[in-house]
Amino acid sequence: MARVKVLLTGATGYIGGTVLSTLLASQSHRIRDISITALVRRQEQADKLVSSRVTPLIFRGLDDLELLERVASEHEVVIHTASGFHTASAEALIAGLQKRSMDSYYIHTSGTWNLAEASLAELDAQVLELTDNENIIKLEEELETQRPFPQRATDLRVMSAVAGSRVKAYIIMPPDVYGFGTGLFAKTTPQIEDMARDALKHGQAACIRNEDGIVGYVHVADLATLYVVLLDKLLADDAAASVSEGIYFCSAGTHNWKETTERIGKIGFRDSRLVSAMPKAISINEAAERWSGGDVRNLRMGYCSRFSTKPEKAMDLGWRPQKDQGDWLAWIDTSFQAALKKPGEG
Repeated sequence: MARVKVLLTGATGYIGGTVLSTLLASQSHRIRDISITALVRRQEQADKLVSSRVTPLIFRGLDDLELLERVASEHEVVIHTASGFHTASAEALIAGLQKRSMDSYYIHTSGTWNLAEASLAELDAQVLELTDNENIIKLEEELETQRPFPQRATDLRVMSAVAGSRVKAYIIMPPDVYGFGTGLFAKTTPQIEDMARDALKHGQAACIRNEDGIVGYVHVADLATLYVVLLDKLLADDAAASVSEGIYFCSAGTHNWKETTERIGKIGFRDSRLVSAMPKAISINEAAERWSGGDVRNLRMGYCSRFSTKPEKAMDLGWRPQKDQGDWLAWIDTSFQAALKKPGEG
């Protein structure tokens, strides 16, 4: 039997690289039998990735739509981790899969930022609790009519593009991703390290006055495992039909941004790097200038929303995160130490 052919974008990135290494390490006989085409931009990247199961293919980037469509048409499965904001590339990949005469699968990477604005209007209320068994696409449609957001718009185009076709679409929607990646290239994500570096720059950690954002987290290794679990189910003939399309959450827990900045403060004060263990309360406009290039809207979505995303569909597949709150807290410590080594960046 011919190997199932899987096309992976973002193989040199933080999430995509970890997905690739997790696929290659899988002990499932179905996953071991796949062949993987990895899109890369440079020859030196291709040279590092080439193996008996990985065929690198050099392309110009996500705007190389003709190539994306053609290459996708030559594969049964596409895993798109390169960008959740680039609608045209998602549409091109799906268009390629639609040229096939048999069922094919498109696994898209998005993020829970898309849902943040659903909780912003009631910051004093209880945390908004969402599960992926709810109609999250409908919620995205409602939010998009109120205020467009590129990553959310891409989700909606993905589901619209596959409607009525033999392409089945699955959108993995992670919250804040942390931890060391296992790919060959990008190993970390800078979010907490940047906050620690900002605290070092100003001599004190900071939190947003009168705001108390609560969002989810997932370790990058656990996130990558979900892709493998999902793909394994899709490749099982007796199980594929029962795998629900649409949104998949993957949160392993929630964290409070105020408590996160307090931990940064305690670490820095303990090591005599900061003047106080307690964060300084700053305005949302100042926070936007310091953390999001002056973009208040993105700042509020990332740091002021209050919601949790329960991964019921992922759990039904058998996915279980192995990293917990202790690992998240340890990551804050690790990120602070990394900021000390590169204080001038960010």
